[in-house]
Formats: sequence, C-alpha cells, structure tokens
Amino acid sequence: MKRLKRALLWCAMLEKRLLLHPAVPALLLLVPLLALGLRGAAGRDRGIVSVALRAGDAFSQGIVEALAAERGVLRCTVCETEDEARNMVSAGKADAAWIFSDRAETELQRHVEGRRAELVTVVEREDNVYLMLAREKLYATLYPALSRTAYARFLMEQTFADGLPDTAFADFYDRKSPERRLVSLAYADGSVDSGEGYLLSPVRGLLAVGVTLAGLAGAALLLEDRRRGALIWLRPGEGAAVSAVALLLSALNPALAAWIALLCAGLFTAAVREELLLGLLTLCSGGLGGLLAQLLRTPERVGATALPLTAAMLAFCPIVLNAAVARPIAMLLPPWWYLHAIHDPAYTLGMVLYAAAVWGLCGLLYWLRQRS
Repeated sequence: MKRLKRALLWCAMLEKRLLLHPAVPALLLLVPLLALGLRGAAGRDRGIVSVALRAGDAFSQGIVEALAAERGVLRCTVCETEDEARNMVSAGKADAAWIFSDRAETELQRHVEGRRAELVTVVEREDNVYLMLAREKLYATLYPALSRTAYARFLMEQTFADGLPDTAFADFYDRKSPERRLVSLAYADGSVDSGEGYLLSPVRGLLAVGVTLAGLAGAALLLEDRRRGALIWLRPGEGAAVSAVALLLSALNPALAAWIALLCAGLFTAAVREELLLGLLTLCSGGLGGLLAQLLRTPERVGATALPLTAAMLAFCPIVLNAAVARPIAMLLPPWWYLHAIHDPAYTLGMVLYAAAVWGLCGLLYWLRQRS
C-alpha cells in the first residue's frame, strides 16, 4: 500500500511540475481551440480556391448557379461582367476567373459535333495544384450538360432524323440516367468516408505529430533534470520508473488535449477506439523520446532532432500525402501507425509491437549503461 501511495505521489508531483510550466497549460488549451476554430471555418465553407464566375447566356447561368451553390473546395463569386471577373483576378481578390461564352449553349453543341469551340475562358495569374483541382470541378460540372447534348445528337442521328421532342427526350434521359454515385469511398474497416473537408482532413495527423513531439520534449526535460542532479539520489530501479512515468506524462497531456480537439472538430469516431489508439500513441511517443534520450544523452542533441523529425512526419506520414516510397522510414514514426490504425484495426497490433520495441530498446540501453 505504501508503494502504491508513493507511486501516486510521484505521478502527482511530476504532473504538477509539467502543469506549472507557463507554456504547457496554454498550449494544451490552444489545441482544442484551434480545432474548434478550424471546424467553424470549414462549416462556413470558405474554401481554399476563390473563383470569379460570369455567365454568358441562360444555359451557362444554370451552370454558374450550380457552381456557386457547391460546398467544398471552391469559394465562388458571381460577377455581372467579364471585366469585373478579370479585375478580381488582377487585384488578387480571386485566384481564377471562369468566363462563360455569350453563346455557351451553341459552343457546347459545336464541341459535340467535333468542331472548334470555346465554352469557357479561364483567367489565372499563375497555375498551381489547387487551381488544377478546381478546374477538375469545372469539368465535372460541365459533364452532365455535355453528356445530355451528345446523347440527344446520337438519338437524332440514329432514330429521330426529323427531330426529337424535348419533353420525351428529357423524360427518357432522366429515367435511364438516375442520380447515383459512381464511386463510394470507404476505409479498410468498412466505414464510409465522412467528407471531413479540406480544412479538417490534416487535423488528426497534426495532433499526432504534436503528441510525438511532446514525448521528445519530455525526454529533453528528463535529460536536463539528470544534468542538474535532480534524480541522482534515487536507486537505479526507482530512477528508471520515475523516468518512464515522466516520459509518459509528457505525451499523455497533449494526447488528452488531442482527444478533446477531435471531439470539437467533429472528427471523433468511437470512444473506445479513440482512447485505445491515443493511449498507444502516448506509449509510442514516450518510448521514442526515451530511446532518443538514451542514444543522444544530452537535451541539446535531443532538441536538435525536433526539426528533422517534424519534417519527416509531415512528409512521410499520411497527413497530406501518403508517400509509399518512403514506407521504411515512415514505419519508424508513431503518427504513421496511428493514422493507419484509426481506419484499419490491423495496424493496432503494429502500434503495440512498436511501443514494445522502443521501450524494450530503451530499457536495454539503460541497463547496459548502468552496468558499465
């Protein structure tokens, strides 16, 4: 009983030491607030690409209205004149201008007939990946009208040489081409893509990076304590236990903040899954920090690894991109396992093995150093 009380007292003292640092509570509070702010920004649908739209005729007016009503990557502004749309791009108020021809319907018919046609004029100051994605959205919006026109022309050439009644064609086309999704996105565990949005999609990965860096910071702080002789009076076994608890607490606090942030951002899945995986992420991050502490031996060296480690996590873990070519490097990073395990339970075992490996190596190095 005394040992349990002593252990709990040590945990409370170590936690108090962390929370008394002015930056720690502020950062822990900032994490869910930022996630909540991103959710609000995504809810307002501000988009990541600004497009000025100008309709040329009644046909293109419907397309412009459909684009303006879309929620997602585009933030559309409808302009009355072509000059107004061009001026928005020149002034930097829009990333691109999509200017529909005054004869858009006729131009579409010319395109179906295989003749030269200019349905939309795209004005951009420079090209980039986001504008390429935006143009894909434009093509997708134009495709139904193109499909309908091409189908009508085919029927008139093959069957209705004298003309096709508009009402009969509309009924037949809509009946044969019902609205349904051609592609349904799902994860390995069978859950369907929830459409988190471009603003919210990297949040989980960035939170995992923060927890990992917190384990690194805990290792640097632990080495600083040893340099000052704060733990020198403890027996080897007690020193190892206190060090392990300090590493875990340094990662556990941001993990709890990440749990709240996921809830605020609307990215929360099942409570048991979230808690299990964040707990394993805490173990992996604390163990990685302890292993680096045993290898590098000084807080300055451990701190120097923060920047390259952050760059590696952002580049090789599936936060924005999933670089399969760098998988051997990515598998050394806790966020890689966590981000895969959230949608594929098979990776949960990988997190357990990863945690066992880093803590085992950390303990082995500590034991060898004590014997030398």
